[in-house]
Amino acid sequence: MITIINQAYLMKPEDSNQIAEQLEFLHRTLMRAIKTGVGRLRSRAAEGCITVPQQLLVLELTREDGLSLKTLSGRMGLSHSTVSGIVDRLELKKIVRRETDAADRRISRIYLSERVKHFVKTAKAGIYAPLVAKIESAAGKEQARIMDGLASLCAALEREE
Repeated sequence: MITIINQAYLMKPEDSNQIAEQLEFLHRTLMRAIKTGVGRLRSRAAEGCITVPQQLLVLELTREDGLSLKTLSGRMGLSHSTVSGIVDRLELKKIVRRETDAADRRISRIYLSERVKHFVKTAKAGIYAPLVAKIESAAGKEQARIMDGLASLCAALEREE
């Protein structure tokens, strides 16, 4: 059983081993839960019958919607014409829409359809559903401690970047 280190605890050099053990346990547990969620997402994506390059393009748009073809080409490491063809096929499936940039009519911007935005939002929730369920099943004070711990971990990780 892994013990949680109290926030008020001052770390000693020998504590690094215990922290490493806790992180390893956390990593294994998170990866197992995420793998379950990703498996569900993959089966849903397979139902939509989109190729891996199409999935990569959609992934880029989930990070930043409204990218130009040029930007998408650069991020994906594919030629402009290849990405344009991928967008054409995704447009036919109503996964993306292409709009002319208002400021520069030579530029086409690619946006996810509302249906896909909704899918991505629910898919993200689905990936983490096993973890969220565990946190939701915890008692009120335990939930608060978990959320505080996650917030502290996120803050510490952001400081490292």
